[in-house]
Amino acid sequence: MLCSDAILGQPPIFSVSLLEGGPPYSPRNMMGLILYGIMQGITSLRTLERLARVDLGCMWVTGGIFPDHAIIGRFINMHSESMTGAFFESLTRAVLKKTDSDGSCLAGDSAVVSPTEPEAVVQKMS
Repeated sequence: MLCSDAILGQPPIFSVSLLEGGPPYSPRNMMGLILYGIMQGITSLRTLERLARVDLGCMWVTGGIFPDHAIIGRFINMHSESMTGAFFESLTRAVLKKTDSDGSCLAGDSAVVSPTEPEAVVQKMS
């Protein structure tokens, strides 16, 4: 995720490599893909894979990675214990603090998103 260092620092979820063998996708970029998909209302791994290939906003957030649905699912399963409501709540608070937002508008279309909603989507994806 291109801006995640400034917003997130180095949370524990990003300290584990994804794959053995070839060079892994950056866990920051993978998390960016998952969060971007959640914000777009995507709950399917195959749709998330397609989003990474066709959506320019997603490409910017993820640094242009194109993982397939199996790798995305493996990442979610590897980190499912860390992807809790508390994690997403702390992430939301960090973003609000960094952007000096009061939380009245969390999306460009004025939709208000519950900080615990992403946890249900991630559980549905895995």
